[in-house]
Amino acid sequence: MKKIGFLALCLLMSISMTFAQKAEITVEKTVYDFGKIAEKDGNVSCDFIIKNTGNAPLVISRVTASCGCTTPEWTKEPIAPGATGTVKATYGAKGRPGPFSKTISVYTNAKEGAYILTIKGDVIPEVQAPEAAYPSEMGDLRLKKSSVVFNNIKNTETRSESIEIYNQGSGPLTIGFAGLPAYIIANTFPQSIPTGASGVIKITYVGSKVNDFGSVKSDFNLIINGKKNENKPITVFSIVSEDFSKMTETQLNNAPVIGIDPASMNFDNIKSEKTKTLTITNNGKSNLLIHNIKTTSNAFLIPGGKKEIKPGKSQTFLVKINEKELSNNAAGYIEVASNDPKNSLKRVRVSISVDK
Repeated sequence: MKKIGFLALCLLMSISMTFAQKAEITVEKTVYDFGKIAEKDGNVSCDFIIKNTGNAPLVISRVTASCGCTTPEWTKEPIAPGATGTVKATYGAKGRPGPFSKTISVYTNAKEGAYILTIKGDVIPEVQAPEAAYPSEMGDLRLKKSSVVFNNIKNTETRSESIEIYNQGSGPLTIGFAGLPAYIIANTFPQSIPTGASGVIKITYVGSKVNDFGSVKSDFNLIINGKKNENKPITVFSIVSEDFSKMTETQLNNAPVIGIDPASMNFDNIKSEKTKTLTITNNGKSNLLIHNIKTTSNAFLIPGGKKEIKPGKSQTFLVKINEKELSNNAAGYIEVASNDPKNSLKRVRVSISVDK
């Protein structure tokens, strides 16, 4: 009996010792700061040293990064007690200028959940060549773009946009403007741009001076050192809408409501059908004022001008194919600008097939 008791005690001690064995993960430095790194250098990497301070093999089962810009690699073999392994983190700096902070989650048999590591730094943007940074060229002047867009600008609103410019010539440049419409103000800062320096053209759009609604396209030219550049104008696109912000609830409830039929039209066979009709109906409680009707393509025409439609009434417009401007299949929109506060600009898609 004594012998059996002794054997049982040894077995219990052995089991107890077995259960006591456990891997422990220790990382001396859990945050790695790359500091300032150059975007042009591309990928940067660092190693986190993983030490097993337990008494059983440490196994790294998987490692995940907080975003696709960071790629982790790690020791795949079990790490013996007292030994070390690595988790390598590679950050893709190319195309990611500015500060960053990313986490790497390390999953092991040492603990439930993840052990978190962090990399951080600041990517200094790569300096682009003038040709890449300013793709539009006007003699010695390069521009980041040659057009600006003012979307949904109200006829009571004034708004500004800028075009970045660069002097690639051998002397200073002064910029003037020709053909500015009354509703566009343009200025250059600085007034004289030294060789190899950059500046901006500030374009201010004054909605109250636009005698139009819907899509409006305007062109003007630059005068560079006293010489007018007529080859490449600056183009300003805008969508001008009436300002309904001061209407009362009663006025909104009694406002006109535009209805258009059809919502789209297709000219499937222009040999047999060269015209279609568009019907505009006022479903509201006050007169519907059609500010204008425009087309975005010269392939079809519709009478423009102001029209007024009383509540409950309709007016029909004739849409015609413009064969002089039609050389292939075409598509575009009819734009109807009105005083409907909820639908001040309605579009009807028009498609034309000529290959049947």
